[in-house]
This record gives sequence, structure tokens and C-alpha cells, in this order.
Amino acid sequence: MLKILFRLSFVLSALLLVACSGNDNETDMHYPIGTPVEVQLRLSPVGSYNATRAEDANAKDEEMMNSWVVIVVNNQNQIEKIESGSISNLEQVGIADVILTVGEKTVYSFANISLTKLATALNVQSLSEGNVLTLDNMKAALFSPNGNNWNGTNGIPMSNWQTITVTGPKETHDLFVCRMIAKLEFQIKNITGKEIIKIKNISISDITPNGTATKLMPASTVTSDEASEMQPNLPERVNIDNPTVGNNNQSTTVNVLNGTEEITIANDETKNATVYLNESKIDPTSRYGLFMITLTIDKDGANEEVRYALVSNDNEKWTYIARNDYRIIPIVLDDYKLDIIPIDYPPIGVYPASVKEEDGTFTCTSHAAGEFSLQPVVTRYSTGEQLPYGATENTWSYVDKSWTISNPNSIYKTAPAWNATDHYFEGSFNNYTGEAYHEFSVLVNKGNSAQQTLTYRLWVIRK
Repeated sequence: MLKILFRLSFVLSALLLVACSGNDNETDMHYPIGTPVEVQLRLSPVGSYNATRAEDANAKDEEMMNSWVVIVVNNQNQIEKIESGSISNLEQVGIADVILTVGEKTVYSFANISLTKLATALNVQSLSEGNVLTLDNMKAALFSPNGNNWNGTNGIPMSNWQTITVTGPKETHDLFVCRMIAKLEFQIKNITGKEIIKIKNISISDITPNGTATKLMPASTVTSDEASEMQPNLPERVNIDNPTVGNNNQSTTVNVLNGTEEITIANDETKNATVYLNESKIDPTSRYGLFMITLTIDKDGANEEVRYALVSNDNEKWTYIARNDYRIIPIVLDDYKLDIIPIDYPPIGVYPASVKEEDGTFTCTSHAAGEFSLQPVVTRYSTGEQLPYGATENTWSYVDKSWTISNPNSIYKTAPAWNATDHYFEGSFNNYTGEAYHEFSVLVNKGNSAQQTLTYRLWVIRK
């Protein structure tokens, strides 16, 4: 019996020693929910997350945080703490000596947006500690960043929300904010052989207008400096300055140079032009479903427009431009252009097929059933020379299997296909009206093993 009591006493002594050892390290102690403790919050802008997004090292000072607001909400949806301040030309600010209670928190972080503007976005008179603030309220809030041609004044608006858990004192919690607008950089190279090219303007279509609301919060929370892929967070398109203006398809074309300057590019030289934009997405009902880039070029004293379609693919995702994006768009100015000549055989009194340019894509309209052909033509801008078909210098050739057909709507009796002997597309129309979309590419042999791929986008319309 004495032996058993001795062993029990020994075990209890050991447990007491372990407990005393734990009290020496304050951070290992358990703090009850609701215990006030001092923690540090560190706030910084989100960096890049893939090859087409921004590296913060490339950001200008005015793209950083000039002012900040942090709102901490407890699990009862009550505002526990509001902190705010101003900084100048800093990428990161530490908010020290913040007293929070132990427990789970939702933290709303902002840069370059005042508390007054946040209250307006939330449709409340003011924001104060003790007020109720839910995540649903924040996700529903609208804000107009007015990012198109943003000029750096007062800093880019930024926002985000995160969930953190406060467990004890001396903790550091990293908070991140996303820029609410996008940055596009055009890299334009002149390989025309012409000594100087003057760019008078650059524009991009289908952009959300200034004064149009976007969501205050990003589409999803960001919890690290390397953010996951962002998506636009656009509501039903409503103009918040005038609610009677605007609709679901509202968009605008943004001019990069605005006619106030020009870019001069020497042969084999690359020049850059940058523009800030509101986050935008192509409307699902858009006929072309693509952003269009237009360059206005001074050609021998007369303005000439060159258009490019930003084609969507798995890597670039050019059906949208999201907040916090930094996208680089390479544009190569070459001396070659690709046209197409339609040939059909309409009855007397019926118009022949015709081609016209429309929003950066070409439409070929036919008014009769029967056989037709589409003849590609490659021409040099500088000389007007029409290149022959072939594989030697100063010739062009069809890129095998590049011809695509989308949305044919039964307009074809025989779908057009490449004729490798005569070097054109041939097919025949039904009596049905409608339209079909096509793309194809040709390869230009420029000499000295240099080659250039030209792509043509065509709507064939049967009326």
C-alpha cells in the first residue's frame, strides 16, 4: 500500500513540474476567448500571381499606399477596432500596439479610401467601434474607382478582407490589399523597315466606364502576397453618379494617348505605353467576344488605323481584365497586311459579295445561294506589292489546318475549305440566311529565314 502511494505521489510531482515549466513561456499559455491582448498588424499591397500580372518592383510610388484603414470585426459582427493613418511612398506599414481580444476576427483592409467614402459605399452615416458590420454588407457595397486613365492622384483605391484568429499577445498578422483597377502596358515594336513610325493614339474597347460601380470587395479573399487568379467583381451595370444611366452592356473605348502626344518608334525599336483601366469583361452577348486594340498611325501625313483582337486563351484569359492586373500586350508593326477577296456568282440584279471592316474584324456579305470562293491576298504596305503564293523569299503560304468554322447556322450547302491547288477557300451557300465565324492564318516569308504569321478573322453573312 505504501509503495502504491509513493508511486502516485511521484507521478503528481512530475505533472506539477511540467505545468510549472509551461508558465515560463508566455506565448505557450492559453488565453480565454475575449481576453484583450496586444498584436501587430502589417498591411501591404498584393504582388503578382502569374506572368501577365504586376511585379510590385515595377509599381510606381503613386501606385502604393498613401493612406490606409483597417476595420476589425468580431464573431458577433461588431466592429471591435478601427485603425487608420497616412504614409508616403511606402510599400508596407506596420500597425503596432493594436489591442484586440482573443478569438476569430474578420478584417477589412483598405488603402487610399477614406472612412467617409467607406461609409458612403456602405450606405451608413459613419463607421464606429461597436457598430454592426457583416461580410454580406461588405460584399454588397459598391464603389467607383474611376480607374480609366488614372493619373496617380491620391493613390489607387485598394481593398480586401481576411479572417484571422488572435490567440495571444505579440502576434503578427499580415494583411493584404488589392488594387481595384488594372494596369496595361503596350510594348510596340517597329519591324516594318520604315525608318520612323509615329503612333498618334492607342485605344482599347469594351472597358467599364468611369463613374460606373464595381464591388468594393474583390471577388474572393486574398491571403498572401502571391494572390490567386483574380476575377472581375462587377455588379449589374449601374452608374452610381446617375442611377438612371447605364445598363448591363455599358462599356466604353479608352484612349491611351488622348491625342495630346505621340510615340515615335524607329525601325527595330520597341516603345512602351501604359494605361490604367477599370476592371472589365466582355459581355456574353458580344458578337466578337474580344477586346479590340486600335492603333492610329501617322502614315505619310495621314492617319491610318490598325486593329488587333485580343484573343482569349487558357494563359491570357482575354475575355476579362481584373482588378490588380498588370498585363503586358506586345504589338508588332510589320510591313504586311492580309486581306480577303470574295468571289461569287449572283443572278442578275443581285449584289455581289462584299467585304468590309467592322470593329477590327471583317464581314463578308453574300446575297445569293450557290458556289463562292474566298481569296487571301498579302500586300506590302510600303510598296503596294502583292506577294505570290510560295515558300521562297517575299511569298506567303497557308498555315495548314488553321481554318476554323463557328456558328454556321446551316448557311452552307458545302462548308468552305482550303483549295491547295488554287490557294483559296471554296464552298457553296444554301438558301438559308444567317452568319458564320471563321479564322485562318498565313505565313509570310520575309527573307533571310524571317517569317511572320498573319491571322484573319471573318464573319460570313448570308442575306
